Amino acid sequence: MRLCMAARAALLAVALLLAAALYLLLPTTTSSSENYLNETHTQTIGKLMPIYEQAAVCAGIPAAMLAAIHYREAELKIGHNVGGPFMMDAGGSGKGFAANIRAREITVARYYNLSPVPRVRDDFAFAALCAAHHCRLVAPQSLLKAVENGDDPLLWDVAYTLWGYNGRARWHRNWSGQHSWRGSSYVANHPHRGRTLLMRYRQADRTVVEFQDARAGTLVLYQEINSLKVIPSHEHSAGDNSKNAD
Repeated sequence: MRLCMAARAALLAVALLLAAALYLLLPTTTSSSENYLNETHTQTIGKLMPIYEQAAVCAGIPAAMLAAIHYREAELKIGHNVGGPFMMDAGGSGKGFAANIRAREITVARYYNLSPVPRVRDDFAFAALCAAHHCRLVAPQSLLKAVENGDDPLLWDVAYTLWGYNGRARWHRNWSGQHSWRGSSYVANHPHRGRTLLMRYRQADRTVVEFQDARAGTLVLYQEINSLKVIPSHEHSAGDNSKNAD
């Protein structure tokens, strides 16, 4: 009997350890007390959702992904910088940067048969389309297939796509040293749970800038925005990915 009870206790301890490890490995949702969006944010997202949705449908990605990127890149503002409100990054600097941005605008416009070619700094809907197209290019086929079939994309695929949008820097590593989105503050940050990863980037003059990033990551923003279940004015649902948001 004692041996049986000891064995059961040992199995329970192992189960608890496995559960704890699984909790750390899986993307997590937030409770209402951990929300990053205030009422103004949610109202803005509601107003912009038809534009997010239109671009997302064209590119075959979740609309909530665009809203999360827009929040992270520009705090939902409609900026007029050369890279637009989704901060298109085409590499280079100065005139070279502007030329590269224009080249990408032309590429996207041709792909979607748009003429004349808009500019992301002046046309928010086109900026959203460019961001959506970039997400499509870096998304795993499993995410695109899920959206095409009307299914919920896995959060792992969403995270990998958001990581790709930000460039998948080589120095992004998880706790075991593997190249992973879990080392990216852009994706994995969750300040309300004490997760503020290092942000590092190289400026045009090749100087490396490093700081502890206190901003929310795009994955937790995606989950929170997705939970809003905002209904666009054209009555097309923005999608419900709550099934795998655990």
